[in-house]
Amino acid sequence: MAAGSNSAYSLLHPKIQSWIYSRGWTQLNPAQVQSIHAILDTQNDLVISAPTASGKTEAAFLPLISELLASDSPTGGLIVYVSPLKALINDQWKRLESLCKEVDIQIIPWHGDISAATKGRVSSSLRSVILITPESLEAMLVNRPQLARSIAKKLTSFVLDEFHSFVGEHRGEQLVSLLDRFSLLAERYVRRVALSATLGDRSAVARLLSPTKPSRVQHIQASQEGQSIRLRVFGFESGEVHIQMDPEADENIPDKDDKEPVDFLHYVGRQIYEHRNSTNLIFPNSRSNTEVIVDIGNQLCTEAGVPKCFWAHHGLLSKDVREDVEQRAREGAKPMSISCTSTLEMGIDIGAVDSVFQVGPTQSVSSLRQRLGRSGRRGKQPVLRAYVNEKSLESPAAQNDYSVMFRESLLRSMACLELIASDWYEPPEIEGISLCITAHQILSILAQTGGTSASKLWRQIQSAEAYSCSLDHFKQILNSLGDKELIIQLSNGMLTLSERGERMTHSMDFYTVFDTEREFSVFNSGNLIARIPISSLLAEGDYLLLAGRRWIIKSINEASQSISVVQAQVRGITPGGAGRLRIHTRIRKKMKQILESNSIPGYVDETSLKLLSEARERYHLLGLHDTSVLGFHDGLVTWFPWSGSRSVSGIQFLLTALTDDSPTVHSRELGVTAKCSSFLEAKEKLLALSLQEVEEQMLAFFSTTLESAVTPSSGKWSWLLPKSLKYIDCFSRDIDLPQAIEELLSFEPPVAEEDLSAVTTDI
Repeated sequence: MAAGSNSAYSLLHPKIQSWIYSRGWTQLNPAQVQSIHAILDTQNDLVISAPTASGKTEAAFLPLISELLASDSPTGGLIVYVSPLKALINDQWKRLESLCKEVDIQIIPWHGDISAATKGRVSSSLRSVILITPESLEAMLVNRPQLARSIAKKLTSFVLDEFHSFVGEHRGEQLVSLLDRFSLLAERYVRRVALSATLGDRSAVARLLSPTKPSRVQHIQASQEGQSIRLRVFGFESGEVHIQMDPEADENIPDKDDKEPVDFLHYVGRQIYEHRNSTNLIFPNSRSNTEVIVDIGNQLCTEAGVPKCFWAHHGLLSKDVREDVEQRAREGAKPMSISCTSTLEMGIDIGAVDSVFQVGPTQSVSSLRQRLGRSGRRGKQPVLRAYVNEKSLESPAAQNDYSVMFRESLLRSMACLELIASDWYEPPEIEGISLCITAHQILSILAQTGGTSASKLWRQIQSAEAYSCSLDHFKQILNSLGDKELIIQLSNGMLTLSERGERMTHSMDFYTVFDTEREFSVFNSGNLIARIPISSLLAEGDYLLLAGRRWIIKSINEASQSISVVQAQVRGITPGGAGRLRIHTRIRKKMKQILESNSIPGYVDETSLKLLSEARERYHLLGLHDTSVLGFHDGLVTWFPWSGSRSVSGIQFLLTALTDDSPTVHSRELGVTAKCSSFLEAKEKLLALSLQEVEEQMLAFFSTTLESAVTPSSGKWSWLLPKSLKYIDCFSRDIDLPQAIEELLSFEPPVAEEDLSAVTTDI
């Protein structure tokens, strides 16, 4: 081995060395060398950031298992690997099985599909590795506290895979809380090793992984120098009405406004069809469009008399259907194009992928980079083809929709691509643990312990790394849980769960912290095809697209929540839809920069270049090179802050809370319209107030004016909180108040008020 590899290799346990030698490895890659030294020479927490299929798993497990083998602890040792997906657990089990078997370590996948007998091996094993989800960790603490305590005593380390998927999510906050609770049971800190393909802002990642001691986090970044990327952006311009109707179907395709017009999807489907002799991943941004793409592609195959090669993969499909697609891809016997959601954005091994098709813009640079990383594996060059759809400027909608005027989808796609090229990714959003998760975890702790005193519970909350909760908020949460009859206080002062609280904490629904919908199982001849949300409002005789096939509903059983279908030849609808935007400010600023530039990107096609030229012309004619504000005769102005989603939300609520105005946020969050006097009034008040005073006014506004309204978003467990804390919870997650204040203070009124209609007439 090379000198660097040799020094790291020599640190590994002889059994691990033997395993590496038996595989014919001639050297370790740089990330593996660095991680071996970091784990075996220090007690640091570790973040290993490297592309998909770059050996991150081995970088973590080779030294951690070496450490396990070298330990002479009479209790043995145990590594807990935490994954966001059951499918990834199964994939990693296959990957690590040979290593663990050779060194005589039990490796145990732990989820609902695994038998109790298999799980039971963890108690009898001296050394073992557990592969588990956060939800199963939660269930273990609640339902099997003695086993959790036994595992904690043997714990040597946590490995947190696809760490970026937890960042900024309630699920990530739950995970950090669970890590703290296991460290408490272990009566020592347990090392954390995080694996991710894409992570921005190292300091923020460190604060998320280890909130109280970020200095102990070491970051290893695998080099991607020398790797070139082939990419192309294809534009499509649709008219106002292009939705195709099937005379035998009761619904249009697409079934919701957030879907792309069918003619665009046919265009994309035909483009992918032309590449059918290669293996491709397609990301259409919604479950519905995922199925529509497959349907279109296979129709083209049938018409041409060639074998069908389009397949669907998403979370509503059954495990058997998904695994069949994954296995076909790994075998690589025939080319296939897999239309998928984020289910294949993670590191599940599906073999070599020739190219990635992105249909519509992504919300984040990180997501697009993750998807791009699915191609270019095994020595191949990464290939990305991005497709964007824009309405014609001749359509009535274009006259009042800035997202159409400025070609928002195209700009956002270009911005994300150029930020990837500059090696920038979104930093994690870390605001401390959400109060709704704090409330959820209090119930979980009481279920785990059987009861404890308020003071002891507070000490645990206060000392844990995960929680950011004041004593006052803690007391309010306890009172709220009591008011909701979930906890009771005994005569001796002990807090414990009520009967209602016990029922709730021992239900399967309790272990998840993300919102879930009621789902129906779809069967054909007794075989499970998929599970679909009840919001799909289906009836007998309706048509569906699932697993790339067409179905007609024959019967619905409300009691068993099941649907029986048979194959059909007509078009159908698909369940699902797109979520709300969550765009970072850096993306918006880059979009503005592209608009104001005269450069002609070499990666866009002729149609995209035409769309870009139109956007730049409209932007220039509106005078937005010189000002960010358009004025109107009625005193209204439209301001373009080019700021992120959380900042725009903050601007909207600041204007509403500090003035008598009700601002309008335009499509895609590009513009905010209100009275010019309202912007100036809000700006004047902000200059006279401290940040704390602004926060107090905002919270007062939430708790009074919006008392009967729906908050911008709410977590699954926000109902546990008292009303005042519910607003704080929402406020901290969905509003970037400091940035919103900064943006509002930069507002300048237009030099002259002009009627937009007069301006657009001349364009």
